[in-house]
Amino acid sequence: MKLSALLTASGYPEAISQIKEDVEVTEIVFDSRKAREGSLFVAMRGNASDSHRYIADAAARGAAVAVTEYRTSDKIEEIVLSDTRQALSRLSDAMSGHPAQALSVVGVTGTNGKTSVASILTHILCAAGKRAGMIGTVGASLDGVPIPRDPADTMTTPDPTVLYPLLKRMRDAGCETVVLEATSHASALKKLDPITFDLLIFTNLSHDHLDFHGSMERYFEAKAELFRKTKRALVCLDECAGCAGYAERIAEIAQQNGAEVRTYSRDERKAPDFLLTDFHESAREGIGFTVKIKDGSADFKVSSGLLGIYSGMNLLGSVAAARMLGISPARISAAVGSFPGVPGRMERVFLGRDADITVCIDFAHTPDALENLLSAMQGLRGKNRRIVTLFGCGGDRDRTKRRDMGAIASCMSDLVYITSDNSRSENPDGIIKDILRGIDKEKPYRVIPDRKEAIEEAILSAKTGDIILLCGKGHEHYQIDNAGMHPFCESDIAKEAFRKRYYRKHENYGGSV
Repeated sequence: MKLSALLTASGYPEAISQIKEDVEVTEIVFDSRKAREGSLFVAMRGNASDSHRYIADAAARGAAVAVTEYRTSDKIEEIVLSDTRQALSRLSDAMSGHPAQALSVVGVTGTNGKTSVASILTHILCAAGKRAGMIGTVGASLDGVPIPRDPADTMTTPDPTVLYPLLKRMRDAGCETVVLEATSHASALKKLDPITFDLLIFTNLSHDHLDFHGSMERYFEAKAELFRKTKRALVCLDECAGCAGYAERIAEIAQQNGAEVRTYSRDERKAPDFLLTDFHESAREGIGFTVKIKDGSADFKVSSGLLGIYSGMNLLGSVAAARMLGISPARISAAVGSFPGVPGRMERVFLGRDADITVCIDFAHTPDALENLLSAMQGLRGKNRRIVTLFGCGGDRDRTKRRDMGAIASCMSDLVYITSDNSRSENPDGIIKDILRGIDKEKPYRVIPDRKEAIEEAILSAKTGDIILLCGKGHEHYQIDNAGMHPFCESDIAKEAFRKRYYRKHENYGGSV
């Protein structure tokens, strides 16, 4: 694509006057190490670094042009724009042929529940015969079939150079609707600038990501910005303690910007458009409830093998969105009943039919998510069953939530294992020290920094009937420390530890460990 055509398609026709030579652009990169002949390199300023200093490296590798915020050299064609982060998204979108314009893009945003709501809604759409894709924390898929992505690309909302070609691939394959997890980081970094959502779902806002945003108000504003460019909005009115008022403000912002706004809740006093009522739950059968719709449509029932009222709220958000997208209640109920669950969300590790303990893996890595998970388990534990919670907190991330998570785990568990969880560049001992500030020292807890060792110890020393919750990593099959990313599969570690436990309890088995 000629540089002049790319600039015009990206909304920068005035920048054409800066062109000395109308070069051919074959790809867009923002990592100089990936530059090659024909690349357009976008230089950006960040909190920790400024990639303008790598323009010479990009040029040496063959880059044809650089988009910058200030002049750096005359050794490469440079186009100066005021906001190169925004430009990266617009250029990537234009290079891919503006794929979002041909798709119904449904965004899901919030601190917790994004992946579950996106996964359930995508399942409902596919079950109803729609060509649907999904992009989010657990990867990308089209019609339920995973689309391979670089294993190193672990971001919930991919970078523009990945996101827009992915949307193009879905569009070209005949996809109708894409369900996209939209993070506050993606909003703040303008990754989603070219997209107008057909529908945007707000699940909640609670304590997280303050390492990046600096304050809850700035975190809120990053979410709110997304609702200034959506045609329709679906807002959950149920908020966690200490975070009241955000949902109402989100709904008001969406409405002020011309969006059709609908709400959902389990509190009838809030007069939501979609109300969860008659909720019931059992460990064997899962959950069920009735959906009441404010517009006078007939009530309908849904049931699922998922557990916990928070799962019920995720289901309600998905069901409400599906109705807004025109899916019938009958199809929704049938699809919800067949939903297999989300990897790493209250995922039970199969240890064998005769297992004397239960091990579950969950992504809970915020105070609100951990409290929701432990609340759900309290109602399912039965008599004489301990809840054993194993968790850590991510390094180079919001430190202020660590003490809160320690307090919640300590208050709502019978035994707590404090360990590592993607410590990144931080010393795990320092993270654990922060967590320990919230731990009730009068209650049982153990500190084992090595996560593999902690999982093994929790399973080997468990009492019959224990429910062991491995929290924080969920679907992730890796661990990140100061040496980089390493393979780490919690389900495999748990199964091997249980095998050792089995042999120890059955010394006459005759096997070897």
